[in-house]
Amino acid sequence: MSRRTLVVLAVAAGFLAGIVPAGVALYLSWNDAVSQQRTHLRILAVTTMKRWELLYEESTALLAELASDPSPHCSEAHISKLREAMRYEKHVREIGVFAEGRVSCLSSGSAEMPQMVPLPAWQLSEGVGILPLTVSQDTGTGQHITLTYRDHTLAVDQKELLEHVRSIDPDASLALFHQESDQPLAVFGDPGVRDLRSLVSETDVFYDGIQFAVSVHSVTYPIVAVVVDPSEEVEQGWYEDALTLGVLAVLAGGAVAALIVFVAWRRMSPRSEIRYAVKARQFAAVYQPVIELATGRCVGAEALARWHRSDGAVVRPDAFIPFAEDNGLISLITDQMIGLVIEDMGDLLRRRRDFHVAINIAPQELETDRIVGVLKRVVEESQLEPRQIVLEVTERSLMDGEAARGVIRQLQAAGHAISIDDFGTGYSSLSYLQRFELDNLKIDRLFVEAIGADAATSGVVPHIIDMARTLNLTVIAEGVETEEQACFLRKCNVPYAQGWLFAQPLAPAQFLAYIDTIPSRPETVVSSLRQGAE
Repeated sequence: MSRRTLVVLAVAAGFLAGIVPAGVALYLSWNDAVSQQRTHLRILAVTTMKRWELLYEESTALLAELASDPSPHCSEAHISKLREAMRYEKHVREIGVFAEGRVSCLSSGSAEMPQMVPLPAWQLSEGVGILPLTVSQDTGTGQHITLTYRDHTLAVDQKELLEHVRSIDPDASLALFHQESDQPLAVFGDPGVRDLRSLVSETDVFYDGIQFAVSVHSVTYPIVAVVVDPSEEVEQGWYEDALTLGVLAVLAGGAVAALIVFVAWRRMSPRSEIRYAVKARQFAAVYQPVIELATGRCVGAEALARWHRSDGAVVRPDAFIPFAEDNGLISLITDQMIGLVIEDMGDLLRRRRDFHVAINIAPQELETDRIVGVLKRVVEESQLEPRQIVLEVTERSLMDGEAARGVIRQLQAAGHAISIDDFGTGYSSLSYLQRFELDNLKIDRLFVEAIGADAATSGVVPHIIDMARTLNLTVIAEGVETEEQACFLRKCNVPYAQGWLFAQPLAPAQFLAYIDTIPSRPETVVSSLRQGAE
C-alpha cells in the first residue's frame, strides 16, 4: 500500500469518524436506557415474586391449620378461630368454609366471597388450589386472590401483596399468571398488562413503542410475574442523553479524523509496516555463494533478507531485523525466509544433495523449540535432507545458556548443522564454544579485512583458525574481497569462504545462473588459489 493510498483511506476514515460516532452514541445511549429500565422492572418483578411466595406460604400454612381444627367446622368455636386468624394475618381478607361448592360460613359473616365456590383453576402445591381472578367490571382489576385447601377457602388482598410496587414506581403495573395460562391470578394497575403474557420474554425486555415489560418466573412455584412501565420517561431521558452524546461524538470524531490524517501522513508505525510487509510478501531472499577454496566450486549459499517496500526502496536487514527482534516480530520474518528458501532453491537442493543453504536465526528463536517444529515440517514437505538447511546463530544467541543449548541440540539431532556467525565481534569465549558443541565457525569480515594489512587485528585470524581446529569446527571466512585474502586463507587450510571476490548477494534467478557457470569462473580466483597452495 502506497503512502498516497494510505492517506486517501485515512481521510475517508476520518470523515466517517465524524459521522459514525454520532450514530453509535445514539445506539449506545438507547441500549443503556433500555438496560437500566430492564434492571428496574426486573427488580420490581423479583421483589413482588418474593412477596407473593411469602404470603402464599403463610396463607397455605394457615389454611392447613384451620382445616385440621378438631372442632366442628362452622361451629361458634371454629368461626372464632377464623376471626382470630383474620386479626393476626393482615394480608387475609376473608376466610370461609364450603361444602359441595357452596359457602357454608365466613369469618366476617358477610357475603364478600362468592356464595358458589368453583373448582380451582390451578394447583400450585399439593392440595392447594387457586380460583380464577374475580375482575371488577368498573376498573378491570381483581380484588383478591382466592386459595382453597380441603373445605376451607382464603382470600388474599392483592393490594397488600402489590402495594409496594407503586411505592417504588407509581406508573408501574403488574400481573401474576400461572405459567401454563394467560389468565391472571392478580392484576394491579393498568388492566392491559393482562394482554402481554404471551409477548414478554424472561430473557429480554419487551418494547412496543408505548411501554416496556419484563417477566420473571418463580423458582419455587409455577408462577410468572409481568411488570409493565410506560416508556415516556425513558424516551425523554434518552433524547436528552442522545443530544449531549451526539455533540460530543461529532467533536471527538473530528479530533480522531485529524489524528488519523496526521499519523497516516507521517508514516505507518514500524510494527504495522513489518506486519504488512510479511502479509504482502515484501521480504525477499538474496543468496551469497559459499565457495570451496580448494576447487572454486560453489557448495552452498547464505540466504540474506531484503525488504522491498511498496515505494520501491530496498531495506537492508540491519535496518529492520533489530527492531523486529525487540518487538516480537522476528518469527514472522524467519518463517517467511524459510519459505522463500524452499521456493527459490528447492529444486536445486533436491537435485544436488551435497548443496546447502544457510539461514540466520535470531536469539529469540532459541528461547523455545518452535523453530524445531517449523523446520521439521518444512523439510518433510519439501523432501529435503535436514543437513541441507544450515542454521547460523550469533554470539549473542549463546548468552541464554540452557534454553539455547537445548534448542541447538534438538536442531542438531534433527540433522541441521549449526554455525556461529560473525565470530569475534560479540560475547563468545572458548568456554561458550566448548559448551555448545557447534558445527561451523564463521570468521567475521572485520578480521578478514585485516589480512595483509598493518592492523592490530591482522594476526587474529590464525589464532581463530587454530582454536576452531581444536574444537573440531569447520571454518568459513566471510567478507573475502581480494585474491591476497583468499590465498592466505588457502594456506591456512580454511576450507570455505564467501565474499565479493566470488560474488555479491544474488537474486534467486541470478544465483541459479551463477551455479551453472561456476565451474569455469573466476579463473583468476582459481589460479590464485592454486598459487597459494604451492
